[in-house]
Amino acid sequence: MKTFNRGKLKRLIEKGYIICVNSYFYDEMDGLKISNKERPVRIQRNYDDWQEGAINLTERDLRTQTGRAWEETSGDIILKVHGNEKYTFRIKA
Repeated sequence: MKTFNRGKLKRLIEKGYIICVNSYFYDEMDGLKISNKERPVRIQRNYDDWQEGAINLTERDLRTQTGRAWEETSGDIILKVHGNEKYTFRIKA
């Protein structure tokens, strides 16, 4: 496991090179949501900029103080936004 620069991850997302292969999200209102469905990843520019069926990250998600990103030996990139939100990404071939 080695650190993966979140700025680099953002640039790869903006270029369309990243897909999400696993997501984990929990909050008090919606409960636990886990998905193993492959979905595109994009940067949501404002509240109305939502795309159904995609992982819509905000720029804040990529720079939270509690978050981090790392690359597994398999090549998967893990983004942990905070304790209740985590994504597994792959770079498109």
